[in-house]
Amino acid sequence: LRPGDWLVQNGANSMVGQAVIQLARARGIRTLNVIRSDRPDAATTVRLLTNLGGDLVVTDEYLQSRGFQEIARELPPVRLALNCVGGDSAALLARTLAPHGTLVTYGSMAHQPLAVPLDLLARKQLRLRGFWVSQWVQSHSKEERGRMVEELLQLVRAKQLSFFFQLHDLDDFPFALQQALEPFALRKVLLSLAFPDRLAEHDGRPDKDYWVFDTSAV
Repeated sequence: LRPGDWLVQNGANSMVGQAVIQLARARGIRTLNVIRSDRPDAATTVRLLTNLGGDLVVTDEYLQSRGFQEIARELPPVRLALNCVGGDSAALLARTLAPHGTLVTYGSMAHQPLAVPLDLLARKQLRLRGFWVSQWVQSHSKEERGRMVEELLQLVRAKQLSFFFQLHDLDDFPFALQQALEPFALRKVLLSLAFPDRLAEHDGRPDKDYWVFDTSAV
């Protein structure tokens, strides 16, 4: 893709989806981002992804509406679709693609087969590709992988790439697991394997956080 080109993705609120928005923005690529319409926090998610740099953020329900069709007529051709859901959601992405566009599948959160109608596939001459990161790692050298990591780190240092997460100590594992199982969470749950220094935490707290006990009567 070149600066000014458009891509469309489903699962835009996922960690990968958020990274795609930011990486595309850094390269001047425009993004059409699709989220589930049944999310209870859909309006909040739309604002979040817009603030991250998403050019258009819509629900899968709106993607099928006449209102979106009118918007789509004014958009430049969408050349790339990123699919992590599968099923009917993949078909919706395919419908937004321009002729000779490419649909890349890297996940199947819906646990449904890829569904792209034959008439759509043949009429638009679409290309279907798969991506699996472990295969990419095996097919690229240590130097190539290192350059990719360094490029990402430069974006992180420049504050052009960031992620939403909550960090828990390992001894807080039960609560962290509970948080990780919460549906529609926008933050990834991370565990710190560093042994927490509870004495340092205690000494670092201000005196007002502690009760003072009068021991003169003991």
